[in-house]
Amino acid sequence: MAKERKGFVIYGDIKEVTDELTDAQVADLFRGMLDYFITGKEPKFDGVLKFVFIPIKQQMDRDAQRYIEKCEKLKENAQKRWAKEKGMQLDAIDTNTNTKTNTNTKTITNTNTTTNTKSRGGGASDGDEFNLWKQLDADGIDAIYNAYPESGGFLIEEVAADVRVKKKRVKNAVSYILGYAKRVGWDDNADHFDGGDLS
Repeated sequence: MAKERKGFVIYGDIKEVTDELTDAQVADLFRGMLDYFITGKEPKFDGVLKFVFIPIKQQMDRDAQRYIEKCEKLKENAQKRWAKEKGMQLDAIDTNTNTKTNTNTKTITNTNTTTNTKSRGGGASDGDEFNLWKQLDADGIDAIYNAYPESGGFLIEEVAADVRVKKKRVKNAVSYILGYAKRVGWDDNADHFDGGDLS
């Protein structure tokens, strides 16, 4: 059950239940919760703990499902952003191909192909070379989400903004982003999206 999650929530309303249990029962219950979180196997409780654990397990399952849905939504948003940035880059280029073919009576064919590539607006934007999103592909985004499943999209956004503002040239976007996270002590469990909209 744990997969990429590093922890689980214990809600305060459980105190009403634990106040009615012995210290040994509370210890067993907590160990059972940890075991269930790490292994996904339901503990074999007897007596009252068997019934106490049912709503706790249900809440842990709901929290795990919400976590998975949130990670998928953040990943999907990052991939949409990447696709949008890549699409804008391709839309900014006009490609005209002229092909001339000269054939003589000896059936020898000479083909000359001329390709003219022009960027709309007369040239590449100065900001394009500092756009980190244009260096990322789906595998790169996956690598960042594997390292930071809770906040990969926010990490990419922060680093991309930093690169744009400081006009840094980045050779390997994934390495740079992961290095940045390490340098600043990026906390994947911090609430980077507090009050934010996942849509």
